Amino acid sequence: MTAQERNGRTFTNEQRWWLDRIAEHIGVNLSVRTDDLSVGEFYNKGGQFAAVRVFGDGLSALLDELNVVLGE
Repeated sequence: MTAQERNGRTFTNEQRWWLDRIAEHIGVNLSVRTDDLSVGEFYNKGGQFAAVRVFGDGLSALLDELNVVLGE
């Protein structure tokens, strides 16, 4: 169980795919921006538009949070 799940936040399988790839991206590039979601594997899954569909209006806040937590 992840820390997010312990705090009552759950993710769909599709969201988990995006989160795992975003975490990998941050591990290599030290951060992720919304524009980064339009290249590579992200592009193949629908890019930035698909990410917005999957996470809704909270995408930018989620990316900010992941940059802080995983970029440390």
